[in-house]
Amino acid sequence: MVTKGEKPDFSGIDKVEAVPIEQAQLYLSRLANDLSEDGDVSNLYFVHDGETGTSHNFVTEAEGIFFRTETFANTRFDRVLDACIAVSNSLRVWWANSPIAHLEVVECDMVHMLKKTIADQMYSRNRAGEGIGVAYALKKSM
Repeated sequence: MVTKGEKPDFSGIDKVEAVPIEQAQLYLSRLANDLSEDGDVSNLYFVHDGETGTSHNFVTEAEGIFFRTETFANTRFDRVLDACIAVSNSLRVWWANSPIAHLEVVECDMVHMLKKTIADQMYSRNRAGEGIGVAYALKKSM
């Protein structure tokens, strides 16, 4: 998971950290230009769970709760999304199962559509043995 914009405050969310993309694992730092969309990586952050070097733990935790309750509201993942949205222009979450998975995401420009898309993907893609893939960017006012 990456977020672009101001660094999110995860102080109230256990074991979640945002680090500059240049400090992320090599796989991600090599994708920095693709992930930044505009080539500026100075405000691009890798969001990870503090244990696996990925966002795996808080995403799969939310998926487990979703399958029991049909919602991932108030999970660490939901709180991470909210913290990113509060200060960022965009975010991207993907299941790294191919070299271009970070580009094969559903784009959303409204928060409620982002969370609905994630829930839909948790249901359908997980049943197919796949992970979620979403991107969110605030609508630009004209």
